[in-house]
Amino acid sequence: NIAIGGFGIGRFAPLSYQQSFTVESFCDGNVTIYTVYISEENDTKIDEVFSQPSSEPSGIRISVGVNAADINKFVDTVQTFFKYNNNLPKFIGENMIIAKPEVIISNNEWMICSRDWSNRSYIVMGSIAYPIDTNLIQLPKEFENHFHISGLITFFANVGDVSLHHSRESLEYTNSTKKYLVDRYIKMYREIDDLM
Repeated sequence: NIAIGGFGIGRFAPLSYQQSFTVESFCDGNVTIYTVYISEENDTKIDEVFSQPSSEPSGIRISVGVNAADINKFVDTVQTFFKYNNNLPKFIGENMIIAKPEVIISNNEWMICSRDWSNRSYIVMGSIAYPIDTNLIQLPKEFENHFHISGLITFFANVGDVSLHHSRESLEYTNSTKKYLVDRYIKMYREIDDLM
């Protein structure tokens, strides 16, 4: 329940942006370089380019060519993605500043932060923040007046507590996800009322 991912599902994600990318695998004093690409037959192919001794520590480096016009969008996406993640990768070629939320009040299950540019509620699951569309959930009438702070709220959840869209980039608003979110809002509002 610490991180989203597994089974290699995202291993070809760069191909959704470019037709090829490079993988450098550093292991046991060697580096092996691979090219991953889409063939003329529209198949995903992996070719070993070469292997040689290396003094680099073990790890993986993935390189994807980025169009200059897309760099700011990539930076914004990375800054949002890693906002709630304490395990940051090493960023190369860009002075990446990951601004953490300014917390006003919190506990282990939720936090209320000062407003940011997005002014959205989030649920963090597996260190990934998914925006909550509050228009798709209905709170009981007694809690409707609490929604004015909804742009400040972040919930923390275990992997699997809510459903994800098949793209894994947003929530799937199934009945069980909506019920879970409503229950979380109500529990948090009650806890806040007890503090006031």
